[in-house]
Amino acid sequence: MSYSIVFLDADGTLFDFEHAERHALESAFGDLGVAYRADHLALYKEVNGEMWKRLERGEVNQEFMRTERFRLFCERAALEADPALMSSSYLLHLSEADFLLDGALETVAALSGIATLSLITNGLKDVQRGRLSRSPITTYFADVVISEEVGSQKPSPQIFEVALQRLGASDRSSAIMVGDSLSSDIAGGKNAGIATCWYNPNGEVAPRGSEPDYSVASLSEIPSMVRRGER
Repeated sequence: MSYSIVFLDADGTLFDFEHAERHALESAFGDLGVAYRADHLALYKEVNGEMWKRLERGEVNQEFMRTERFRLFCERAALEADPALMSSSYLLHLSEADFLLDGALETVAALSGIATLSLITNGLKDVQRGRLSRSPITTYFADVVISEEVGSQKPSPQIFEVALQRLGASDRSSAIMVGDSLSSDIAGGKNAGIATCWYNPNGEVAPRGSEPDYSVASLSEIPSMVRRGER
């Protein structure tokens, strides 16, 4: 079967978040006059990853996470910096970093000719709105659903219910979720009873119970998969 609705994740699927993250962190250090080292990025990724897992499990909210991740980061890195100021600077620069992954624009353009597209992201609203306002990719989407704006985040099925309702769609068998995260995108689609496609450029193996319906190594594979409903 083919799919007439495609839900797409943003970071790591369409947007080059690693590039954006590095740019924003280096810029924030510069704004605060703090010496930046290469190992700071790896430590921040570790702390940030922990916080996002806690968010997915419902242990924290996004407002708390904004500053807490930088408090933990500064503590572990032994930095004398104001976490709130670092967070504000980081988020500002992140909102301006609209770097797309190779092939993302072409893939979305091709998909828009065969399906209705909706972006579903757990990203912070001021960051995502800022980047989307600058990106040519936005024109191809019928809707953008941001977790902080709707009060629910992937992998909760509620955010998918909101997305379907906003498109006026009642047949979830016609929809598919495409994303790079097994714990957020794929688990979320499964929880909502929606087909899933894992963007898996590194050829990883999904743990048992986390397997997607489809897996692609390249963004360019997605339009034909959506059209035919096959690998």
